[in-house]
Amino acid sequence: MSSPPAVRIRVGVTGHRDLPQPHAIEEKLSRVFAERLPDFFIEEEESARRLGVACSPPGYCYTIVTSLAEGADRLVAHYFLRYPGTQLRVVLPLSRETYLEDFILAASRAEFDELLRLDPAPVHLQSAHGAQAPTGATAAETRRLAYQAAGRYVVDHCDVVVAIWDGAKARGPGGTTEIINYARRRRRPLVILFIDERRSKIYRGEGLRMPAL
Repeated sequence: MSSPPAVRIRVGVTGHRDLPQPHAIEEKLSRVFAERLPDFFIEEEESARRLGVACSPPGYCYTIVTSLAEGADRLVAHYFLRYPGTQLRVVLPLSRETYLEDFILAASRAEFDELLRLDPAPVHLQSAHGAQAPTGATAAETRRLAYQAAGRYVVDHCDVVVAIWDGAKARGPGGTTEIINYARRRRRPLVILFIDERRSKIYRGEGLRMPAL
């Protein structure tokens, strides 16, 4: 008996750059996608559960929608790239050269370029979709608005959002909290993985629809 075709799910990422316990966060991510992903499906739920039980996580394949920032974005990208069929959809908030200024270490810049090469057609928001900064905005404000546009683009072009979060209040546009709130307003299925020992939270939102198998 042949195996059922994999269900491709687009996973968007938002989260912090500084992660005190990356291995613990990766374990949380693994548990959620191995055990809870079928809970998001809103129709043919029994089929989804059977697929998840029989084949999880290889019963699904993934496209990771990400800006490849340090920390959360890269942790999620590396985690899913271990599974066959994973693709990256890279969303660049700024030009590559300008964005690289965010990454101080040469090793980080090299890692970014290595991952970027896995997407043959990254989305360049600055030239195509980016929000215009208001007149008189500082360079820092303009950068934050670019990150906000990228975060919202990720939410709008994924099926499930993974947020790696410290639980703090919003600190301004484009931050993790602001993007989580945007995802919830959009009723996007959302997985919140806290950077500390708190239990993960799952928001089903509008759910996922099972494609024809």
